[in-house]
Amino acid sequence: MSDRTDLLQEADKVWQAYLTTGKAFYLDATQPKTIQRDHKYSLLSFPSPNDDAIRNVLKGLRTSRASVHCAYNGFLPQKGDFYVLCSQTHGALAVVRTFRIQEMPFNRITEDAIRSECEGDGSLALWKDIHRERFAKILKRDGLTFTEDIKVIFEFFEVVYYTDEGKKIGFPRKE
Repeated sequence: MSDRTDLLQEADKVWQAYLTTGKAFYLDATQPKTIQRDHKYSLLSFPSPNDDAIRNVLKGLRTSRASVHCAYNGFLPQKGDFYVLCSQTHGALAVVRTFRIQEMPFNRITEDAIRSECEGDGSLALWKDIHRERFAKILKRDGLTFTEDIKVIFEFFEVVYYTDEGKKIGFPRKE
């Protein structure tokens, strides 16, 4: 991708393509069967240098992400939120939808909670080491300090639309 403007334009094209497939829907049966064209989406990317996290999302192995509560600046994710999954290397690749939100203090996080993030060796100890450092950097940027009881938001999602490039990355053909 050449720059952020190109990525935003590409993300919008992916979003519009998703809306025109007729497959745009909500998990909750009480929601409308289709999404209004003016429904908003956000961009989703991961701080992974080699796109492993994105590849895992596209394969359905990674189905959640975690962040500190205060990093959302009052705009907490909601069930039914949509994101266009983007990679610095490959651009806009898919549309994902949040189907569950879970909040808990960092010091009460369990292996069950982190399993769907598909990071490292899957151990709680490694996850906490990685996220303790990541969260501390985020908080420091806002003039805050990490504590073990800080609230963490887990956002669980599923891929609802793949671009052709997203399909290639998530489901490569074996030659």
